[in-house]
Amino acid sequence: MKMTLHDAAEIGDIEGLKKLLREGADVNDENEDGETPLMKAAAEGHTEAIKLLLAAGAAVNEVDGDGYTAVMSAAAGGHTEVVKLLLAAGADVNNTYGDSALRVAAAKGHAEIVRLLLAAGADVIYEEEDEYGWTALINAAAGGHTEVIKLLLAAGADVNTYRETALKMAAAEGHTEAVKLLLAAGADVNARDMNGWTALMEASDYGHTEIVKLLIAAGATED
Repeated sequence: MKMTLHDAAEIGDIEGLKKLLREGADVNDENEDGETPLMKAAAEGHTEAIKLLLAAGAAVNEVDGDGYTAVMSAAAGGHTEVVKLLLAAGADVNNTYGDSALRVAAAKGHAEIVRLLLAAGADVIYEEEDEYGWTALINAAAGGHTEVIKLLLAAGADVNTYRETALKMAAAEGHTEAVKLLLAAGADVNARDMNGWTALMEASDYGHTEIVKLLIAAGATED
């Protein structure tokens, strides 16, 4: 089977990319999943392939069938240098067709990428929640990524969201240090999610004894 531009981008085959581009391959061609070659290269962290595709006119803000852009894929993969290249090329850090680069980076605990995205204008104060009510802070809390939590709080992230809460997710997953950070930042210890669950309920249900003690000491009630 003949190699396509998507194939070459995914494996970082520079000579293959050059050859296909010389032969007239469409740099913005979409596969059956709506992915472009740039997205394939970004997901795998191939910096030289990214440079080549951008120089050939790759559109940096195309969206695939799952609502992902190239910078989201790079952020999810922890590919810091690729994120830098895409931001320099004009990647939209607040593109939220399906998710956001900030949310996916926060979920994986990629602190340096979170810093880059915040510096590039990622909106953490008026951030749109995802379909489940999750924000970047909630993603970071669920993963226990304390450095990312600190970055987001310092940037103004809302510690008390409505449909889901960072404190409840940190408590449910047993992340003691994350719970401490969120309480210190003013998290409502008795806040309920859209299903009526509190942080104390989750911590108790999962047997996280130390977190239960922290929450009760902070004023959590069982009512």
